[in-house]
Amino acid sequence: MNQKPPTIFFHFGDKTLDLFSLKTRNKIQIRNIFIPTPKIILAEQTHSNFVHIVNKKDAGTGLLTEPIPNVDALMTNEKNIFLAIKTADCVPILIFDPVEEVVAAVHSGREGTRKKIISIVLNTFKDNFKSNPKNIYVKIGPSICKKCYKVDKDTFGNFVSSTGIKQYYPFLDLKKVLIKQILEEGIPEKNIENYNICTFENENYYSYRRNKTKKRQISLIGIIQVNR
Repeated sequence: MNQKPPTIFFHFGDKTLDLFSLKTRNKIQIRNIFIPTPKIILAEQTHSNFVHIVNKKDAGTGLLTEPIPNVDALMTNEKNIFLAIKTADCVPILIFDPVEEVVAAVHSGREGTRKKIISIVLNTFKDNFKSNPKNIYVKIGPSICKKCYKVDKDTFGNFVSSTGIKQYYPFLDLKKVLIKQILEEGIPEKNIENYNICTFENENYYSYRRNKTKKRQISLIGIIQVNR
């Protein structure tokens, strides 16, 4: 049976697509795409810099079973499964290589950014999937902005000394660090897209800093392969 060329699908969620929605539905619709929730995979997200390469047997992990433990980034070249990241101020990052047909979903809060999780993910693209950095696209989703992310002196000092990137006390700019780390891995600047939305300021998004919510928006990426 002939197959159409695969399509990379990605979506940054807001309050209309949250973790509760995934756990209470058999499928979700995003634009014109229907995604069965048993095809979605979630990580535990422990503010680590660990990556898990997903295969089809992982489908449903995090919804039907416990999430993949001790990791904050998921990658795959499998078709018709979807990697999901839950956030409420941390940075969701969706990455794809349309040439080698590989995708990744990354949760990068302050600790993940400090530990260079994005660099580790991009090196996994290159080392495990033979991706050329020029073919990798990085989408940086809605998160708390530099005007709203205020931290104490010790946290500020630890972050700046770890990353080596100037900040303006008492505020941290996570995306500034992430973009520098991405560029250092050889990703062209034109391949980086930053969704300049602050989850703290925008009421359409959940924000832990705004009201200590336990709710989380969901961002998704996957490779869709359909038969003709």
